[in-house]
Amino acid sequence: MNESLVSSIRERRQRVLGQIAAAAARRCPELVEGSGRDPGAVRLVVVTKSQPLAVVQAAIEAGILVLGENYAEEAVAKISALKSESEVEWHMIGHVQSRKADLVAGHFTMLHSLDSLKLAA
Repeated sequence: MNESLVSSIRERRQRVLGQIAAAAARRCPELVEGSGRDPGAVRLVVVTKSQPLAVVQAAIEAGILVLGENYAEEAVAKISALKSESEVEWHMIGHVQSRKADLVAGHFTMLHSLDSLKLAA
């Protein structure tokens, strides 16, 4: 594995999480303090669409375990190639065509959008 790539991804992830926490504290401190929720509990979904498998593997090695895709076929190929990475949560973040609904349902942990009740059936 490319250790330089893994290190770079790890550093960028930490920087983004820091920015999220700072923005939450700055923009809505009453929500952060009053909610009882830890600002660190925000879940970052790292989108890997159009990224080669080697980059996705480096992201997983860097500790990123919530991955988002919006091309069903491309995602299923990655999910199949990374079956040994069972702790990874795969999120579908884009529009789902009706002919791909079964494909999405069988491979993703989370669906971020649903256009119609017909697709949910």
